[in-house]
Amino acid sequence: MRWIQSKPVVLLFFLMFWSAVFLPGCGAKKTAVPSVKWTADLNRSRLDSASQLDVIFNHPDFQNAFWGVLVQSMDSGEIIYRQNAEKLFMPASNMKLITAAAALLRLGKEYRFKTRLMALGTINEGTLEGNLLVEGSGDPTIASRFHPNDLFEVFRAWAVKLKSTGIREIRGDIIGDDDAFEDTPLGYGWSWGDVGYGYSAEIGALQFNENAVEIRVSPAAEENQKAIAEIYPSTGFVQLEVEALTSGKGEGSDLSISRNMGENRIRLGGHIALGKAPAKVEAAIHNPTLYFVGALRQALEKEGIHVGGTALDIDDLPEKPDKRKAAVLLIHESPALEVILNVLLKESQNLYAETLVRILGWEEYGQGTFNAGRRVVQEVLRRMAIPDSFYVMMDGSGLSRYSFLTPDSLLRLFHALYHKPEFSVFFQALPIGGVDGTLRQRMKGSYAENNVHAKTGTIANVRSLSGFVRTQDGEMLGFSMIANHFNASSRQAEYLQDVAVEILAHSSRSTRMAGKEKE
Repeated sequence: MRWIQSKPVVLLFFLMFWSAVFLPGCGAKKTAVPSVKWTADLNRSRLDSASQLDVIFNHPDFQNAFWGVLVQSMDSGEIIYRQNAEKLFMPASNMKLITAAAALLRLGKEYRFKTRLMALGTINEGTLEGNLLVEGSGDPTIASRFHPNDLFEVFRAWAVKLKSTGIREIRGDIIGDDDAFEDTPLGYGWSWGDVGYGYSAEIGALQFNENAVEIRVSPAAEENQKAIAEIYPSTGFVQLEVEALTSGKGEGSDLSISRNMGENRIRLGGHIALGKAPAKVEAAIHNPTLYFVGALRQALEKEGIHVGGTALDIDDLPEKPDKRKAAVLLIHESPALEVILNVLLKESQNLYAETLVRILGWEEYGQGTFNAGRRVVQEVLRRMAIPDSFYVMMDGSGLSRYSFLTPDSLLRLFHALYHKPEFSVFFQALPIGGVDGTLRQRMKGSYAENNVHAKTGTIANVRSLSGFVRTQDGEMLGFSMIANHFNASSRQAEYLQDVAVEILAHSSRSTRMAGKEKE
């Protein structure tokens, strides 16, 4: 490249900088966030923005990696920088950008999931002579994230409502109707090694506490003793086998969980250091429907409504009940989609993404399947001039290694959204650099702090960052930066992305034009 050949002093400066940052033994953690000084050094280098990005994305520690980058002005449509933008990459959680956009455009920001409670039988003198049916549509918000002070708050409110209709006893069973969604609990291509963890929770039309339990782990009083662990919520739905040990004081802590497919026996392994504060690990449960109705039955009993029967999954009945004969007792609505998207994107919640794909299929085609939902997503993308060949959508969250995107597809999505009224909802739902979500600890003290709104993506050997940043002269830039197949540290990949975003945040039209004027 001509700019490197004509500027040996500047090149030397960059090589010295990167070797200082990433020299083995120095540890990237100490310089994991771009600094104001680094920005000043870049300014003094007198390189234009595109040349600075070239240095970053051709870093020698990533010579065996594959970078896909595209930066475009949302205001003018001008392409600022591109590298392999038309190639397919594993996007990790950047796949959620497509899922969220399609849901927002098709369902609308005020869309709410509905859960219905129905009486299958007559009510005589305070007793439901029959079963209580709970019909779900995938509401993900009956969870501690939305009810931090009382996980059972929604169920308690339902009990109050039932008692107001005169019901004090249910002679039959509590039946969970999950037929709105297909009975495929995991995304295509999800790793077996992830099955036990909360981020790989099973998908279903009835969801309680994001289909997971929280394991709270504390060290024992002495080294080499088993750690002390308890499960929340304590409903008896899962069994915990504690194999984790207490390690020496000052040593690191490393906890792991595992669960066999189709079981609710969770094994806690690893170790926690003596004197350490309690740690929390999220574990996914098997059969969300039974988890839901079991917790509901427990809550009804505690609120004074006796349940004579048990908690059942509708799929386990020899014959499904005729819902046309059922009486609707109450309809519960979730918070608006606008609120749900904030959790989906800021916290990168996989279950929410998979739920949205299926509810799209349910609302558009009456089929709560991944394939039906993907068809809706494809229709949305085609209207944005994004061809099918620009992506491979095998799940809605990006946890699958069979899903692929091009940076070009994301920028087309961004540019189309930017000119729609829904853009403000989408923009505000993204993590903000140095402020919240998965970017809360990144970009602090830089020009990108409280400026960049972008979605992260993280699976092994994949780091992605795509979103929006304003330049010094107020121009809105959209960007996508995806690294695949690297074996350098993940912190290095994130650091490069952060520096690149800071360069964009500190740029202006004049700095971008500087290099072109020199040529």
